[in-house]
Amino acid sequence: MLLAKTATYGVLHIIVAFLVGWTVSGDVHIGLGVAMLEPLAQIGGFYFHEKIWQKYQARKALEKGLSAAEAHQQWHVKMPCCEATQEMLKQAQVVKAKLQNKTTDN
Repeated sequence: MLLAKTATYGVLHIIVAFLVGWTVSGDVHIGLGVAMLEPLAQIGGFYFHEKIWQKYQARKALEKGLSAAEAHQQWHVKMPCCEATQEMLKQAQVVKAKLQNKTTDN
């Protein structure tokens, strides 16, 4: 399910980039170019953002006297998306167990 959600979000992202490029320029070809280039720029931007963020977290951890693992756990676990992901994984395990029980019963 998460893979499907990710894929549909990616498609939506490309469609929005196309529509913005087309609307701003008035040219379909420029819209298509924007739709292809913008996601690549996002990937590069995300990579550098993560590198900067990791350095920031490491500096904060040193200031607090925390190890890298302690700092990661302190900041990462508090994020709502992580809690939601953990809950989805638990639900998926329950469904998987039910499906396995049904196949062994047949």
